[in-house]
Amino acid sequence: MKDCRKAVKLCWIAAAVVPLSFMAAPRFGFAADRASASSKSNPGGTSSAAPQMPSTDPLLDKMCFPCKGPTTVKGKWITVDSNKRYTLSGWFKSVGKEPSNLYFGFMCFDADKKLIASEHVGIIGATETTLYEACNKEDTLIKVTYAFKWKEDPHACIAFDVDDSGKYTDLPNRNLSRFGIINLEEKDRYWEVRLNEPCGRAYPAGTNVREHSAGPAYLYCAASAQAAPMGWTQYSGSVMGLSEAGAGNARWWHGTKYAKLVMLLNSEQDEDCIVLVSSLDVRREAP
Repeated sequence: MKDCRKAVKLCWIAAAVVPLSFMAAPRFGFAADRASASSKSNPGGTSSAAPQMPSTDPLLDKMCFPCKGPTTVKGKWITVDSNKRYTLSGWFKSVGKEPSNLYFGFMCFDADKKLIASEHVGIIGATETTLYEACNKEDTLIKVTYAFKWKEDPHACIAFDVDDSGKYTDLPNRNLSRFGIINLEEKDRYWEVRLNEPCGRAYPAGTNVREHSAGPAYLYCAASAQAAPMGWTQYSGSVMGLSEAGAGNARWWHGTKYAKLVMLLNSEQDEDCIVLVSSLDVRREAP
C-alpha cells in the first residue's frame, strides 16, 4: 500500500512515461456520485476503442471495488499537455443480473477549471451568421441573416459572440441559448429560428452567431455505451492533441487545460446491476 501511495504522489514528476495506478476509489481520491450516472446532454457518442482480451488474473478480484446501480466516479485533477499522449485503461467485470452499461473517459476543463461541455465546442460547420434583429431573453423566435445550413435538432442551440474567422477563438463558447431548434423558415430578407424554449440571452442586431449542438457528456476515449462482460475485460483509449472544434474522442476538446478521469457505471440501469472495477491507469507519454 505504501508503494501505491508513493506512485500516485509522484505520478506527474517523470517526464517520458507517467503511470497512475489505483486500487480502490475511496483511498485514491475518487469521488463517486450514485445519483448522476447520466447527463442532461446526450451521454452517448462513439468510441473507437474496443475491449481487449479477457483475463482470469486472481489479483483483479482482490484489487477491485464494486459499484452498484447508476454511479459516476471522478478522478483527481490532471494537468494536460496537448503535445503528449494520454492513455487511459481499466478492467471491468459485471456481476449483476445483466451486463453493466459503461462510459469511460475524461472530463475536460479550461484554464479556470471550468467544465467544457460538448455544446460549448460542438459547432455545426458553416453556420456562422449574424442576428438580423435584436433578441431578448424571453424570445422563442430569433431572426438571423442566413441559416441555409442550420439544422432542426432538439439538442441544438444558438451560440452568441462567435468568431467568424474560421479559427474558432471563441471556443469553448458558453454564451448559448437554451436547447431545441424546432423550426427553420426562410423569409425575404432573413431566416426565422424557432426555439423550443425562451432564448435566455439578450443581444443586439448584428451579433455574430452560430449553431451548436450537444453531443457526448464527456470525452469517452475508452468506452462509450459498452456492455461490460461477466468476465474481467480491459477497456482503453488514448487522447492526444487539441481539437480545433467539435466533441470527438481522440483529441482534447478546444480549450482543455485540465482533465479528470470519469466513469459512468450502470448508466440508466437499476440497483440489480453491479460492476467491479480494477487497475485503473492513466499514462502520459511523449509522442
